[in-house]
Amino acid sequence: EQQLKSGDLVVQGIFERFVAPDQRKKRLGNDINSDAILKLSGNSTSGEKLFADTQISQCNKCHRVGGSGQMIGPDLTDIAKKRSPEQLLKSILDPSAEIDPQFTTHAVLTFDGKIVTGLKLEGTADSTVIRSADGKTHTIPNDDIDQVTRQTSSLMPVGLAAEMTALELADLLAYLSSLKGG
Repeated sequence: EQQLKSGDLVVQGIFERFVAPDQRKKRLGNDINSDAILKLSGNSTSGEKLFADTQISQCNKCHRVGGSGQMIGPDLTDIAKKRSPEQLLKSILDPSAEIDPQFTTHAVLTFDGKIVTGLKLEGTADSTVIRSADGKTHTIPNDDIDQVTRQTSSLMPVGLAAEMTALELADLLAYLSSLKGG
């Protein structure tokens, strides 16, 4: 499948390897220059589409904006009121640098060796409720729990921007920077 965008050839999926290297999508990879991204003028409309695109950004698999998306990570409806573009970019590139306490990840080890990792939603005298990254809720009887460990890394994986282009990341950042609530 091939698409033409802004005069550049963009090839989706497995066919990209058959395209000349100079015509392939210029992905950022893991060494991203934050200053260079911040200097780009992104398009918030394109960023909104990217936010919803589960093939590229995967943002709405865990984040909600205005009632749309999942509620695994923080609701981003008014994130621009709380974070500058620089802070937003840092959160994307290094999600574990600063974790809101209510989104701290916990690993629960059961006596039968099962490990459930996710956000601790509730802890009662009888059970502990964890929401894993796939959005599933796990209610684990406390009698079955061997150990609960608070994790220092975010549930949001590192490297989500690696497959994006610089402009795509700038667009996503422009969209997030426009989110000031309803």
